[in-house]
Amino acid sequence: MNIQSISKENANANVTLSASELVLICNMFHEQLAKEKSNPKFLELYGDLMLARDLCQYGHVDNFCLGGIVKCRNSIGNGVNGVLSDEDIDKFNNFLEDMPTALDNAEWWNLYRRIAGDRGLHRCNDKLKQYEKAHVEIASAKNVSI
Repeated sequence: MNIQSISKENANANVTLSASELVLICNMFHEQLAKEKSNPKFLELYGDLMLARDLCQYGHVDNFCLGGIVKCRNSIGNGVNGVLSDEDIDKFNNFLEDMPTALDNAEWWNLYRRIAGDRGLHRCNDKLKQYEKAHVEIASAKNVSI
C-alpha cells in the first residue's frame, strides 16, 4: 500500500493498493460478510473493493464478481434498477396477463433472461418442467387431453 495523501480537513486518505493487497482485503471482507450483512457501509465498501480487485487483476469483471457486487448493492438498496426499458416493461407486463402465450414466445424468454440472468432462467425452466408434469398428471387423472 502506498499512501498518496491524508487530509484531516477533508477526512479522507488517498492510497494506492496492489492487486494482491486488494485480494487480501476482499478475502478479509468475505470472512466478515455474515457478521456485517446488515452494515450498509461495509456492503458498499466490499462491493467497491470487489470491483477494484477484478479490474486490477483481470481488466474486467466476470459474472461471479458482478453477482457479488449486485448482492451487496441490493442489500443496501443501491441495486441494479431499470434493467428493462419502459417499452420492454410494458411488453413483459402484457405477457404476464397471458402466461401460456408468454411461455411459447421467445421474446418473453429473452426479457426474462435479462431480468433473472442465465441462472434464473435455468431455475425457471426447472419449475416449468415440474409444473408441466403436475399439469399432465392432473389432466390424465381427469381424462382430459392437453
